Amino acid sequence: MTVKQALVFESLINDITLDEGKEIIEKIFKANSQQINAFFEKLPVFRASYQRAKDYQHILRQKGIITTLTTPNTSPNSVTIEQLYKIMLELKKGQEIIESKLEEQNKTINSMKIRSFPETSKSLGQALDSIKIPSSESITGKMMENLSPAKLKVKPFKLSYPKKSIEFNWWALLFGASYVCGYGKLKKGICLAAISGVLPLFAVIVALYCGFTANRTLPVKQAPFNWRHVALSVTTSLITALFSYGLIKQLSS
Repeated sequence: MTVKQALVFESLINDITLDEGKEIIEKIFKANSQQINAFFEKLPVFRASYQRAKDYQHILRQKGIITTLTTPNTSPNSVTIEQLYKIMLELKKGQEIIESKLEEQNKTINSMKIRSFPETSKSLGQALDSIKIPSSESITGKMMENLSPAKLKVKPFKLSYPKKSIEFNWWALLFGASYVCGYGKLKKGICLAAISGVLPLFAVIVALYCGFTANRTLPVKQAPFNWRHVALSVTTSLITALFSYGLIKQLSS
């Protein structure tokens, strides 16, 4: 990573006044009044690569402004709340772009299904025509044969209730947002994947959430598992993580 250098004001030469110096800074850096005042208070406002900073230093010296080059503090602790807020806004924009792409893909798939429906209906009609319906006499005779005392056996009635699993889902804890996407909750899974990619702590929270809620909200073992949706979830989480890491590194530099 290239370490940027900061131009720090030292003094004015060649009978240059402070107002003239401010005009020079405004023209060269296209700066606002707050940046200009901070520069003349010897704050590292303007930063650039080493060679570019040297070029600026030479230009300013010709204009009558003496500066020095310093390396500003690049500690991650110096990142402000405002910068973190900008990061979250950029992540939200990226999530909206991903959701719009998914909606376009779903529309394309639905249009393909609609176009293939007439052919499916035609083949279904041919299959129905090939079915032979038995006569009412044969149906009645078969029913009477089955209802004869020799074949009629009454089994005791047992009342059973469907068992619904509400225990913790360890697979959902392990795979997180990908598990949600695989069982059909695509939009919810993509959002969880985007959140997981922001920070490792968020990934742990999402994994716990999926583990506690998967058996209650997902058709576990009732619907086929979609691996394509899992690939979308993993890609989203990876893109979000790279984007977040890049923004944090850029702000810290």
